Amino acid sequence: MPEEPKKSTEQVNGRTKQIVELYFRSMDYYRTGQLEKAREGFIEVINSGLIPPLMGKTLQGYIARIDSILGPRQVETKLPASEQEKPQQQLPDPVPSQPEGATSVPVIEPIVQQKVQQEADAQLTLPAENPPVEIFAPSQAALQVTEQPSYIDQINRRRSIIQSHTKAVVGDAVDKAQRYMSQGQFDKAKEVVDGAQAVVDRNQLQLGAELFKSYGDQLNQLDQKISQAMQEKARQLDEQKRSEASEAQRLFREQMEAEKQKRIVSLMESAKAYQKQQKYEASLGQLETLLALDPQNDDALVLKNTLEDMVYFRKQWELRKESGKQKADILLKTDESAIPYAEDLVYPKNWREIVEKPTRQPDKPIGLDPADVAAYKQLDQVVDLSRLSPTMPFSEAIDIVRNSVEPALKVVVLWRDLLDNAEIEPTTAINMDGIPAVRLRTALENLL
Repeated sequence: MPEEPKKSTEQVNGRTKQIVELYFRSMDYYRTGQLEKAREGFIEVINSGLIPPLMGKTLQGYIARIDSILGPRQVETKLPASEQEKPQQQLPDPVPSQPEGATSVPVIEPIVQQKVQQEADAQLTLPAENPPVEIFAPSQAALQVTEQPSYIDQINRRRSIIQSHTKAVVGDAVDKAQRYMSQGQFDKAKEVVDGAQAVVDRNQLQLGAELFKSYGDQLNQLDQKISQAMQEKARQLDEQKRSEASEAQRLFREQMEAEKQKRIVSLMESAKAYQKQQKYEASLGQLETLLALDPQNDDALVLKNTLEDMVYFRKQWELRKESGKQKADILLKTDESAIPYAEDLVYPKNWREIVEKPTRQPDKPIGLDPADVAAYKQLDQVVDLSRLSPTMPFSEAIDIVRNSVEPALKVVVLWRDLLDNAEIEPTTAINMDGIPAVRLRTALENLL
């Protein structure tokens, strides 16, 4: 015997669950405009006998509203006469402990109430000041027969609150996104729009097709505007960077041109100063450097021709002077050779030059410390300097000479002194060919 009540309870619970699901599905059909399916579902819920009388009257109001739109139907939608004349049919009591004669409450009522409360708690997160938004309501006939809010009204009211919340979220997102766009904060604007889109997607069933599409289109248009603004901003930044780079190049060229003109003026002044000092070769060197910077400089070209003529005439005059001197020396030596010396041995006056000839053994240093003696020995060594070339910088040539012996020759170059007195820099070409075998002293003297 205990198996029968258990089986009956399972059947009742299963049927009740089906009616609850049909009720909510029919409400969704009604809100999305599928009135035929909604009407069929309402009729089946009414005829199930599992709903309270007030809910049945409310559903009758929905059916009447649908019939006013679609036209009357020949299907019986009212409660059965037996249901209208007598109280709601009682369900069999699955609990054996219930007293005999006690009436059971239809189980659909607490189930509907619990489902409504669960949906509201899961989706409702609204500030208190947001007013409810009106949505589609039942017909006036249905409202007149309900003396107190029905479960359907509670669902509609909560759906209205959710729709109002979604509307407020979308409006706030639009305002914030536009403000962020005006400030150039496009990432924050996109974040706000994405958050609002998430709320709309989550409340899709509560919004209905029309509101869902409207909010979605509004947010999509705003997202496209943000993307376009970001692209425009990126384009402006690229143009600004190109403009800044062009301006920087222009300023650099102007600066280089100014430095070039300053260098030309300085070289011209140096050339004229050397000319006054009759250092014509040094002046020509300054002019050659100037013409390398500005080959069409008229002043430099004229002065260069003048200096070249002066150098030529000066060399010619020096040669004539040397020629006269040599002629006078010959006459003197001739007269000197005719002198009858009384001594048996007479040393020539240029005996030191004769002693210092390469063919003679050089004088050894006297009275020097060991370090100086070692340095002189290194200077007397024969080294290979074939790596030298006329275009080699002076600093590189010094390094080659220094490292041509072992240990390396201790050479200190006073670059500042060379620049001030001889205008020699580390990059100055040596104008000297390499020598495969030469004494280090002679090579250093030739290089200097």
